[in-house]
Amino acid sequence: MAISQQQNTALLLFTRSQQEEARVKDFSSVHSLRSNSLIAGHLISHAEKTARSTGLPCFVINSAHQHGNTFGEKLSDAFQQIFKLGFENVIAIGNDCPSLSAQDLRTAAFQLTSKQAVLGPASDGGLYLIGLNKSAFHAVSFSALPWETAIVQDMMQVYLSDKAITYILSDVKEDIDFGKQLNSVLAGSHISLHLRTSIRSIIASIVQQFSKQFQHPITINHRIYTSLRAPPVY
Repeated sequence: MAISQQQNTALLLFTRSQQEEARVKDFSSVHSLRSNSLIAGHLISHAEKTARSTGLPCFVINSAHQHGNTFGEKLSDAFQQIFKLGFENVIAIGNDCPSLSAQDLRTAAFQLTSKQAVLGPASDGGLYLIGLNKSAFHAVSFSALPWETAIVQDMMQVYLSDKAITYILSDVKEDIDFGKQLNSVLAGSHISLHLRTSIRSIIASIVQQFSKQFQHPITINHRIYTSLRAPPVY
């Protein structure tokens, strides 16, 4: 990719903090906050490492730097922050699609040289990637989309079509919100061996500790988790 194209396109990792991810997502069968936190930390670190390895300018906007009342308002503001820096294209990703590769991101950046938008559809109806040219970004309409629902993928395409915005759909990938999805991704061959080994080690360790607790009962705090997709978690 030409240097000029790289200079015009920025990557946005839009994510909750590790602690927040652990509170709202349940990655393990034993409902362990510690396990969830460790796994979330690995996913966030992997997403940032993948983004930075592309050679494109990369911005991490986590909970501490997000502004707005709703998910849509926060994501919209994050796009605006980067566009104000002078970039023509922004590609937003979340921490929950570990099969997303650096080459996928470079391909999306290249596609934005001929189209106004690139979408990465997730298998659950969400979006694991949103790439927009500045001309395709309309803050109010964008923030009003039904984020964190199973229809946001369809409604994003309606948003683009209604505004006559040209776009490309990338391959469908699976994102991770809960343990069942995590197990499915770990069983596949599309994530790095290091990440797979690290997460499996965390789960095995927590399960072993839980088994010991079960053999010697102590007070166990039960947690309730809500379904909040992380972008893209979208």
